Order: sequence, then structure tokens, then C-alpha cells
Amino acid sequence: MKALLFNIHDVVLLFTVGTYLFLTFIELRNNKYAGPYRLILPGFLIVNAFYSVYLLLFWSEAIRDRAFDALHPLYLPLGVGSFLLGPSLFFSVWLSSEKALKFRPMHLLHLAPALLAVLYLYHFCFRFEVATQYQLLLGAQLYKVQNAYFFQYVTLSKLIPLFYGLLCIFYLRRVTRESKSAHGLCLLAWGFTLFWAWTVLAHVIGEYVSGLSGDALGIAGNYYHLAFVVLLVCHKLSPARAQGASLITSDKGYDNILVGIITKAMTEEKLYLNPALSLERFAEQIEKTPREVSVVINRVFNQNFHEFINGYRVNAAKQQLRDINMKNTPINEIALSSGFNSKATFNRLFKKLELTTPSQYRQKHTQCLL
Repeated sequence: MKALLFNIHDVVLLFTVGTYLFLTFIELRNNKYAGPYRLILPGFLIVNAFYSVYLLLFWSEAIRDRAFDALHPLYLPLGVGSFLLGPSLFFSVWLSSEKALKFRPMHLLHLAPALLAVLYLYHFCFRFEVATQYQLLLGAQLYKVQNAYFFQYVTLSKLIPLFYGLLCIFYLRRVTRESKSAHGLCLLAWGFTLFWAWTVLAHVIGEYVSGLSGDALGIAGNYYHLAFVVLLVCHKLSPARAQGASLITSDKGYDNILVGIITKAMTEEKLYLNPALSLERFAEQIEKTPREVSVVINRVFNQNFHEFINGYRVNAAKQQLRDINMKNTPINEIALSSGFNSKATFNRLFKKLELTTPSQYRQKHTQCLL
């Protein structure tokens, strides 16, 4: 067996896949988000890994025949992965900006190109028998199928990620003016946008100039791709990021984001009114982890979670105690409506913070209004 299983270009793609998987692992381990938000950036990295797998299975002469025979059902989902690259990068950037990301049904429209690509490939290729699928896809016969417009399809698969990359860069121009914490985001957006621009260039040259030049540019793009992913790993593991921060967000910038989310939960949603509120339940409500909520409250507000929540409860009680229309409302009722689960706890905390009892506070302020 003198033939090599993989040539050097295949090895580059294999290393790219492995590097993405490693980067996904450390991102999941250190990611500061909770719930479905935790999976957005790792999802983007996994889509890139699958995209590299697809390139390997499509172009590697050593394995593509055997791979297609064994794994041909996977070529359909792998083949539309390029349509997910742009949206997943955009949501990763948006999630990490100064505004909290809230998914709405209309955001699913970003998946429409990928769903249409599935329908396209099924109609023109994957509804036929396996031998025909091979000829159409790997044999490049789809380019010759009437009304298939396969060149236009491939062009769209390369232009859509580039469009989203440029959208991210445009969006980050505003974010970087408002925050100094977006360097990781800029690295991510610029690096992938340049790679996607390169793939568009290689595709166009391969069609209109010469196939050899297009292939050479495509191979060079794969080398750039690997180098850039290795750079992301080095950025992630650099001493400046030894605190275990996420790939795309610095500690200070993330504090600002989380403070806004916490403040909104307290002032608008008034989560403190729930007497059974715990750190874990609060974190679940705002889709963050208990540890990050606790750390930010301690670092920014110089309080622990319970002191922070009870401060809002005491302020809510003070507003009611000052209200002349509530002068006959029992203090026990005010305590319960402010989020306290007992009058004793309310009296103790109120006196600790205000240096007076609730009754004395009410008497002082209602007399001023009379």
C-alpha cells in the first residue's frame, strides 16, 4: 500500500475540523451564557467544522467515492451548511453586543435560505437513486441540468455568508464606538468575512478565468481558514484571557451587558416581588448562570445576591409607606406585597438599611405630606 490515504491539502482540512471541535469544547466550558443562548457561538463553530468535513468529502479523491457510498444521506444536510454560516455568525455577534438578544419568530427567516437549499438539492439531486446522485453532485452534472441553475446556487451559497459578514462588520462599527470590549468580535467578523470574500473570488475565477487558478485559490483559502482558526484558539488561550472569558466577550464588556439585563429584570419585570426568588431562579429567568449573576452583582454593586434583592424590596416598601393613600394599609401587607415572606424579616432588614422602623418611617413621611 504505497498510496497515501490523504494528501497535504486533505490534512489541512482534517486539522481545521479538529481545531474547530477543540475550540467548541473550550467555548462551551467557558461560555458565560445560559439556556439556548449558550449554544449560539458553539453552533457557529460546529457548522464551520461540518463545512470543512463537507469540503473534505467532496474534494478528497482518496475517500470521496467510498464516503459517498457509505454516507450519501449526509451530503444533503452537509451541503446546505454554508447557508447557516452567515446567520449563525450574525447571531453570535448580536448576542455579544451591548443589547441583550431576544429571539422572535421573525428571526427564523434567517434560516429560509438553508431550508430552500434543502428543497433545491432534494428536487434536483437527492430524490434520485444513489448512482445518479453521485453523477449529479460529485460528477458536476448538476451544472448541465436544464433549469437547475447550479452555478447560481453555488454562487448564492458563497455570497450569503459574505453578506452576513459585511453586515456584522457594519454593525460592529457602532458597537466599538460605544464599547472597548468588542475586539474579539471584530477579530471573528473580519476573519471570517475575509475568508468568505476569498471563496467568492476563487469561485468566480474558477468559472470565468481558469479552473486551475480557481482550484489554487480555493486551496489557499483552506490554508488561510486553518491559520485563522488556530489564531482564534491562541486568542482564546492567551494569558490576557486566562480568566476563562468567552471567545467573543471581555469581562468588562460582559459586565455592562449583564448589568443592563439584571436592571431591566428588577425595574421592569420586578422579579424581586417574588418572595421565593433565589439566585438560581433569578438566573434562570434572565437565562444566565447563577455564578455569573453572583459575580457581577458582587463586582458591580458590591453586594451579595440577597442584599441586592432586598434593597429593591425595601425601596418598594418605602414607596408604599410614603403613599398617603396607603396610610391605613397594615405594614404586614406592605411587607408581603414588596416581596418579603415575613414581617419579622422585613422589619429587621428595613431597620438595618434605613436606621428606623417601618412604622416610624411611615409616620415621619406621612406627617410631612399633611
